[in-house]
Amino acid sequence: SVNDVEKALKNTEKFMKEFIEKLDKGLEYTVEEKDECIVVDIKGKDAGCLIGYRGDSLNALQNLLSSVANKDTSGRIKVILDIEEYRKKREKVLKLKKIM
Repeated sequence: SVNDVEKALKNTEKFMKEFIEKLDKGLEYTVEEKDECIVVDIKGKDAGCLIGYRGDSLNALQNLLSSVANKDTSGRIKVILDIEEYRKKREKVLKLKKIM
């Protein structure tokens, strides 16, 4: 529902603000709603440390964000996290491998 999306967006924004402040690495982030999903993007010089080996840390952080976003919501809102466009780059590599 629209109310659940708004609540998930608010929960995610609150978490990200505190998380990024505590990291103190000069990172920037955006949180927005797209097609009833919450999309979080993190950028910055040291953002790569949040990706981890083969995206392990990125996926773990996305799972955490999903739990935070969906706290006190009646439905399940999907959360997508990308760091320095890692997911977009991986998607291109995987598409290229399929072609070859």
